[in-house]
Amino acid sequence: MIYNFYVLTGTGTRCPLDTTCVHENDLTEPRCELSGEELDDQMSGDDMSMDAVFKAITEHNKRLAEEGRFITMPLNLVYRANNVQKRYAIFVLKIDCSNFRTPGMKRD
Repeated sequence: MIYNFYVLTGTGTRCPLDTTCVHENDLTEPRCELSGEELDDQMSGDDMSMDAVFKAITEHNKRLAEEGRFITMPLNLVYRANNVQKRYAIFVLKIDCSNFRTPGMKRD
């Protein structure tokens, strides 16, 4: 299953996502830990399904969008499953700059 955390067009991702993948042979279903400084307590946890994580990240980004904010404090996700290798990655903000113009810049 693929999850796309870009919940709005343009700038739907409003904060970095610090992700660690951990291989665990014993798990039949992926389990997740999600935390973050600005994440509401009811959206975080240490034994969450991927569906619950997706919902929490989506709601967090929607709230930031409603407030008109981007933040630099990441959400921290630990993904444990039997089908991943141990990996660490940080997913940063995706900002669509295609409509911005720099003075003197020519567009094709």
